[in-house]
Amino acid sequence: MTTTTQRAVGQPLERLEAPEKVTGAAKYAAEYPAGDDLAYAWVVQSPVPKGRLDDVRVDPLVEADDVIAVLWHGNAPRIEEASDPELAVLQSGRISYRGQAVALVVARTFEAARRAAHEVVLEIDAEPHDAVLRADHPGLYTPRR
Repeated sequence: MTTTTQRAVGQPLERLEAPEKVTGAAKYAAEYPAGDDLAYAWVVQSPVPKGRLDDVRVDPLVEADDVIAVLWHGNAPRIEEASDPELAVLQSGRISYRGQAVALVVARTFEAARRAAHEVVLEIDAEPHDAVLRADHPGLYTPRR
């Protein structure tokens, strides 16, 4: 005789919030009241595909406009080492791809965060990047399988 274990996957489960959702009484996140100490953030992305971020500067007038902080690898809190380098956000000045998060503007209003992020000056030592795949490329290798 074969016995099987009852599993949750594929089984109907009763959701705790089901009655609220079905009746329209459920609240969305934006419907909860925000506290007075709410902050907003806007990510500053790298404009270059490869290089090193040396400094982040913000105009004092822009920074005075409700900006709480501008975080980058030079002042961001250190986090625990991760096996995936993508999780090490703002931990290194190394730029590996265009659009990489290199700084974070935190402000009292969404508009101030976005405005300050667009005014941030990034000092980047850009390096040449290689985006052409060719048969004689020195980094080309043949996988085992």
